[in-house]
Amino acid sequence: MKKIFICLAKSAREGGFCVAGKEIFIIERHIKKVCNWFRPIGVTADAIPYGDFPFIIGDVVSCEVESAKLELTQPENFILCNEAKWEKIGHISTSNIEKTCQLFEDRPDSLWGFGESTRHGINDKISEVRASQYNASLYFVKAKNPIVYKRDQSYFPEEAKAKIRLKFYYNNINYDLIVTDPSFTENYWNVLSVGEEMILDDFYITVSLAKPYNGYCYKLVAGHVFL
Repeated sequence: MKKIFICLAKSAREGGFCVAGKEIFIIERHIKKVCNWFRPIGVTADAIPYGDFPFIIGDVVSCEVESAKLELTQPENFILCNEAKWEKIGHISTSNIEKTCQLFEDRPDSLWGFGESTRHGINDKISEVRASQYNASLYFVKAKNPIVYKRDQSYFPEEAKAKIRLKFYYNNINYDLIVTDPSFTENYWNVLSVGEEMILDDFYITVSLAKPYNGYCYKLVAGHVFL
């Protein structure tokens, strides 16, 4: 089964990338319809090996999948064929990038609710039970009043573990999430020291729910499109 999708998330994880996007119908090189979210995963491991996915966010990509993989907290997952036959078909127009992003924009009331936070974030996790009650683990939304910063997330002084994080508002709710999109983190890693932050203009992000870990699903910034 062939899938054609616009790549909206390319998130680094152990063993490769977690990739996702929205399926589209194209006629004469123009997008005629935007459909459901789609997350291709490997047969034995969810991550797609680094060398297998050279594409970037905004690329229109096709691949071959075997079937859907029904998972309560990630209903968008499809298992790739052994020969996925990755192919780049094109790239979205950047002539009016905000109008283009609006084609793919989601408008949930919140990013899977609010009120549950880790020691480093704000509204950045949700219980596995609550996550299974949603029919989506991916949203493409506009981040309002975003601030990027580098934070030391180590538990002990000898364990340096700096991470790039993003603070922003969505629908008047405050979020502080870790960023796993390497094209975003690389922009700021050498610019910011631990504890420093930078105010950005509003832009679009893909927020993803990770698979359950110790009873929780964590919210990640897995993709971005600057305006």
